[in-house]
Amino acid sequence: KALKNPEQLSKEREKEIDKMASLAEEWKDKYDDILIIGGEESGSRMAFTALAEEKWNNLSKSERGGFPKIHFVNIDNVTEIAGAINPEKTGIVVIGDSISRSNLAAWGFLQKEYSNRNMPITSRIAIVGNLKDTLLPLSEGGAVPFENQFSIPEGLGDMDSFFSAAGLLPLVLAGKI
Repeated sequence: KALKNPEQLSKEREKEIDKMASLAEEWKDKYDDILIIGGEESGSRMAFTALAEEKWNNLSKSERGGFPKIHFVNIDNVTEIAGAINPEKTGIVVIGDSISRSNLAAWGFLQKEYSNRNMPITSRIAIVGNLKDTLLPLSEGGAVPFENQFSIPEGLGDMDSFFSAAGLLPLVLAGKI
C-alpha cells in the first residue's frame, strides 16, 4: 500500500493535535481526574511515564498547571482508583483497537458504577483506536461526540502507536504537549 503524501499526512496530524488540544482545554476545567483504559500495550503509559512528571498525580493541581490527574486503569486497580475519585469530575479515555480482557473488565466496572449513579458515561469519554473495529459500538450513533474520537492510522503496530493519538492524547490532556 502506498504511503499518503507526506504534506497531507502532516496536515492531518496537525488537525488531530489541534482537536486533542481543544479537548484538553475543555477537560482541564471540567475534570480533576482522567482514567485511561487501554494504552498500556500501545505505548501510552510509556510515553506518559517518560515525558510527564514521575509523580504527576502526587502534585497539587496548581503544580500540574491546573491539569487533571492521569490514571492508567485495568482490572487490577480499577476498584481502588474508582473509590478515590469523584465520578462527576472524571473523564475517561478508551484506547486500543482490541481491548484486552483486563481492560474490558475495567470498562464494564466503570459502566456499572456510572449506571448505578444515573450518570451518563458517554458524555465524558474520548476514544482512540480503529473506529471501524472494536471501538465502533462506542463511536456509532453519536454516543461519543466526533470531537472526542481519535484514530490510530492503519498499519501502525502497538509500539509505533506511541507516536499516534494513543501515545499523545494522555500527554496532551496533562498539558505536556
